Amino acid sequence: MIRRFCRIMALSGALAPGGCGTIPLASLPALSRIDIATTDPAVLRVAVRLPDAVKPRPGGVTMDAVAQESGAADRTTTFLLVETRDPADVAGLPPDGLPGFATYAYRLSGGDLARFDALRRAVVRRHAEGRKVSLGFGIATKEFCRVAPLPPGPLPVTSYLMTSETGRYVILTEDADLRSLAKAGELAGLEPC
Repeated sequence: MIRRFCRIMALSGALAPGGCGTIPLASLPALSRIDIATTDPAVLRVAVRLPDAVKPRPGGVTMDAVAQESGAADRTTTFLLVETRDPADVAGLPPDGLPGFATYAYRLSGGDLARFDALRRAVVRRHAEGRKVSLGFGIATKEFCRVAPLPPGPLPVTSYLMTSETGRYVILTEDADLRSLAKAGELAGLEPC
């Protein structure tokens, strides 16, 4: 299972990459504006640009939310992201015509939108009560399939995030090599789509 997981500590505004490489410096100002207390989960969009030889499997892209509270064990909740092709959801992404690449956009599924909003409100409430609490979330592409034979060399992947605060897609990781992120032999075993 290939995992891309970039974590944003939304309450504190601190940014911490978690195994996903470095967030570009140009993205930091926009990402620092994300506020879990005011963000609109219905606006949250994630996108990934991949070499066109691979594609995320349906159900293979998730968002893991990690609630951390002083003196308590971390609680992780996984939410399903579903592909969207709505013109409003893909506006602002690199053009699909980039040779050798395909871009996929995602949003929270209907049921998970309500679950994430409930979790977000609970964390905000606990924070307002004076508790040391934070909510981080990470986007993970866990399952891929093969559209065509994999080309030799690096397989550059770029990930994007849009929230109500950013108002546009912001690059989380740029041209990370999928080969270096995969476990040994994992890409060779990808099944056809």
